[in-house]
Amino acid sequence: MKIKFQFNARSSGQGVPEALTLAKKYGGVLDNKFYAIEFDDPRDKNLGRLFNLVGNLKGSVILIDDGEPVNAVKFFYAVNCQDKLLCKGACKHLQLEYYSVDQFALAHSSDIKGEVLKTSDKNLFRSLSDYLEPISDTEFKFNKQLFLEHADIELVMERQFCEKFDFTKFTDYVNGLPSEIELISPEEPIDSYEERYEEDQGIAYILPECDIDNKLPLEAILRCAKASSLLSRFTKPSRIADSDVTVYSFPELNKIIFVKLIVNEVESYSDETNGDNEKDGEDGETLIITEEEGFFTVKSELFELYFQIYDESNPNIEQSFKKLREL
Repeated sequence: MKIKFQFNARSSGQGVPEALTLAKKYGGVLDNKFYAIEFDDPRDKNLGRLFNLVGNLKGSVILIDDGEPVNAVKFFYAVNCQDKLLCKGACKHLQLEYYSVDQFALAHSSDIKGEVLKTSDKNLFRSLSDYLEPISDTEFKFNKQLFLEHADIELVMERQFCEKFDFTKFTDYVNGLPSEIELISPEEPIDSYEERYEEDQGIAYILPECDIDNKLPLEAILRCAKASSLLSRFTKPSRIADSDVTVYSFPELNKIIFVKLIVNEVESYSDETNGDNEKDGEDGETLIITEEEGFFTVKSELFELYFQIYDESNPNIEQSFKKLREL
């Protein structure tokens, strides 16, 4: 098997100079503005180094045995899968809403009644719109066969390079999902201060009321701002068994956010507690997001929140996950 990695040598990406050095060292050929380097092993460490440097650039592709170009990210998702320790064969790369097929029903378990998922979250309908067929103004059939046909195309690299991937198991999970989704009226908002922070969506209340520490480097401030904006969307996370870390996935941005929320046990606030204290820290002081142990953090008497945003292809993401679990 021949694996050819091709990237734009004229790109302004910061990893390009080092990638050019590697390309020349390993017999790369320059054709117009593209460098192409051949490898015999899809798991060659130097192929992996090239991907880490320039794999996310526009125009970076993989050609297998001189076949049609394949997006480099999809190739490396399958070959160097960072979910392999948590995967049971159903694959986490193709998602329904923000969840892998084996986590979707679990994430919505409280909303599933028999074969019907009842939800007020319109974003869910938007994300699944390609697979929903109207039954009425508020009821929709989930076309599982259509989704499986889409999966069959999207998971070609997993079929070829992932030893764990099992399309039969993937199909079983999909067939076990609700057959219908119904739009219902939203419930009344949660009023209790402490109850809000105990909910997964609690961070969507916390972060908009916080300021970012002005002593952080600009790069960190911008990264924190992006993570805060994404986490303020009321997105549901993926839960991991026997772990207090949750994972928020944004596949359209190729971003992952790890979050750890620790709720402290405190006495309930009296009825005289004013509205300002419900939003901010003690005495109405605004909470400040700082950086600690490589994670953004905000702390109050009620909670400690740690979070960090990563590119899905970040080679250090597994180490960061383990570190956050230990905090």
